[in-house]
Amino acid sequence: NILEQCLELFKTNMGTMYHRSSWGLDLEEKMKELQHVNARFLVVLSTTATTAEAGIARNGNDDEAAFDVTSKMPCDETTETTTIEENDTVLGFAHFRYEPDDEDVPAHPVSYLYELQIRRTVQNLGLGKRLMTIIELLSIKLRMKKCMLTVFRSNEAAMGFYVRRKYVVDECSPSNFEGGEECDYEILSKSFG
Repeated sequence: NILEQCLELFKTNMGTMYHRSSWGLDLEEKMKELQHVNARFLVVLSTTATTAEAGIARNGNDDEAAFDVTSKMPCDETTETTTIEENDTVLGFAHFRYEPDDEDVPAHPVSYLYELQIRRTVQNLGLGKRLMTIIELLSIKLRMKKCMLTVFRSNEAAMGFYVRRKYVVDECSPSNFEGGEECDYEILSKSFG
């Protein structure tokens, strides 16, 4: 099951950080989040069993890896594309939703990135950058005002990744409010037009 692989990849990559955070690690709650009716996914799958074992498949070019990027819009098992084979392995995924920027006083529609997870064996090959580019292009096409996400302050690699992509601390981030400096996460955003 693709969602189970996504949950396992999340646990592998983020489990320790969540255990150390004020939120704790609740895999049942994370699975509910992944199954939310408004959840959207971009999933990178291995194209063969050999690819999954090796972690990457080269296209004869050291800078470019060959991956199958599959977009699955509604989180509904009946709508999975037929290109997903039973033995495919999730190499990475982006989980996002289109939401109002504020639940209490919504002003603008935004894309909210809930997860961007890449298997360690294929990190630093441009997959995260490619998935973010796709999400940003979709956001612009759908006239979203910005893309937002939450990141742990202790996750320096992720913070650096998003800062290089021109994400900044959002005005609604806890660090912008009294007492927020003790919070262990930031809300980042990138505005469009």
